[in-house]
Amino acid sequence: MSSELSERIEILRPQRVPDGGGGYAIDYVAEAELYAGVQRRGAGRERLAGSVQRQRVRFKLRTESELLYEQRLRHQGTDYRITRISDEGRNDAFALVDAEEVRA
Repeated sequence: MSSELSERIEILRPQRVPDGGGGYAIDYVAEAELYAGVQRRGAGRERLAGSVQRQRVRFKLRTESELLYEQRLRHQGTDYRITRISDEGRNDAFALVDAEEVRA
């Protein structure tokens, strides 16, 4: 992965939206924009759905923002579910975030 943080991404936070029937749905709203390094990791198959391909990506970003697994990341119009968050090992200023494409 390039050490440059040259790709613009958004951090999305979950928000409860009333469904009109006494319950709620979860929607995701933009919380912050930042630059990240982006590395495509290939596609994986979802076991239950058979042949559904989901793009996997690793993001490298500064750890100024606290990330939670409930959040999502948006890159070039595609939303990604966070599957793993770790520091880079050599430098606590950066985090590596593995994520998987979310399909509606």
